[in-house]
Amino acid sequence: MEKRTTKTCPYCGEILDPLPRRRKDCPHCGNHIRIRQGFFYTESDYEAHQAREEEAPSAEQMAFMINLGLKIPPGCTEEQATKILDSANFADTPTEEERESYLMILRQIRNRMKGDIETEDDIIANPPKRPRIKPTAGSSGESGCAVVLLCFLTFVGLTYYLSTIV
Repeated sequence: MEKRTTKTCPYCGEILDPLPRRRKDCPHCGNHIRIRQGFFYTESDYEAHQAREEEAPSAEQMAFMINLGLKIPPGCTEEQATKILDSANFADTPTEEERESYLMILRQIRNRMKGDIETEDDIIANPPKRPRIKPTAGSSGESGCAVVLLCFLTFVGLTYYLSTIV
């Protein structure tokens, strides 16, 4: 499949002036020209491009794989991504940092795909980096110890208070 970035018809190679913005018949040869992301396609190339988009992994699958540190193979399909994710070993309950990281990656992917600027294959070839997230309050080991200590002191204080009443 050949992408045309010039001002020429993908069938006959004649210069198109003015440039079409939507599907249009070539004024020289009469064939249908399809336009996607500023590229001119023949009907068959456009259909192949559409088919690839339909079988590509979803933004959610790509974000999840990147967040887990899994490599997305070039030309990966949705079915292959599902198999890779099914075979991956990960915790049942993600941490808050993992959730934040996933959402940040997903936002980056969706922004790159917005307006048809980049395709799924472009993102697979150059995936976003995993963000480094600082632990939030209550997620580090020290905060967990503080919570346990606070609960213990509350229990001891409550026990002492109840023993003085009775």
